[in-house]
Amino acid sequence: MIPIDPLDEPFLPEVGDLYWANSEIFGSGDKEPTRPVVVIETPPDELGRIAVVKRTTDTTRKGIPHDPMPEVGLNKPGVFADFTSTEAVLWTPRNVRRLGKLSEELLAKILERFG
Repeated sequence: MIPIDPLDEPFLPEVGDLYWANSEIFGSGDKEPTRPVVVIETPPDELGRIAVVKRTTDTTRKGIPHDPMPEVGLNKPGVFADFTSTEAVLWTPRNVRRLGKLSEELLAKILERFG
């Protein structure tokens, strides 16, 4: 049996975690190769889908405003504006990098709108 590269080993995030994600795992025509996302729903195992809301710096978009977080590389104001999901098997260290956790207050607003 060929060993799996640790970078390709799927894992399940926690709701409220913020990630830089490879846009290709969402199957949409995102013009950016990577995008900050917040996890809003996880499946019980790696056979389900992980639901996220993408963050954009286009502050004219409707959504939940988000202040810059320079400590994690988000240097511009943004908006959590686009709901999408991905297969949990694609949620690997090669495709996503954890940035931190959103505040409970901001997460509650995102869940109220998109959850």
